Amino acid sequence: MKVNLSTPKILAGLGSLFIVLSVIPSIGLLLGLVGLILLLVATHQYSKALSDGEIFKKFLVGSILSLVGFVIALIFGVFGAIGGFIAGSGRGEALGIGIGIGFIISFLVAYAFIVYSFYLYKQSFSRIASKIGHGLIGTAGTTLFIGSILLIILVGGLVLLLGWILATVAFFTAPSEIEIIEAKSPETP
Repeated sequence: MKVNLSTPKILAGLGSLFIVLSVIPSIGLLLGLVGLILLLVATHQYSKALSDGEIFKKFLVGSILSLVGFVIALIFGVFGAIGGFIAGSGRGEALGIGIGIGFIISFLVAYAFIVYSFYLYKQSFSRIASKIGHGLIGTAGTTLFIGSILLIILVGGLVLLLGWILATVAFFTAPSEIEIIEAKSPETP
């Protein structure tokens, strides 16, 4: 049975491209969000076409965790800045130290959320790659996961950008149609 994958392939390619373009000032956040939504739709379509619900489930959970990690980092980044301002004004040194420690803990929690979310992206991409026989998608997922781990030493941002560029190329070069061999049920004598 032939399965048409042209729509999820294009949506995933565009989603990955929009995430690459999210580095553009002013509109980057919007492009990243649109890219994430396109990837969610694409993984849902891949999941249905390939009869593998784990593809979408892993990407969806990873996306939710990624957004939670981003929000945690944003909220505590603001509180850390406010605490630094208060401590720097000569009043509330203890408050500044407390907020600084809170900032470090929240950073580590956000980091853990982000790394685990990219691990789930890697699993989702690896499932797609194995089902359609296009290993470059799995390589992109692995590169993204490694980039998320390396975020702690800042070089990870470049590796993540490379991973999303690789994902863009991988999805745009993926097959538009594949042959799925249906398993025959054993004949009863």
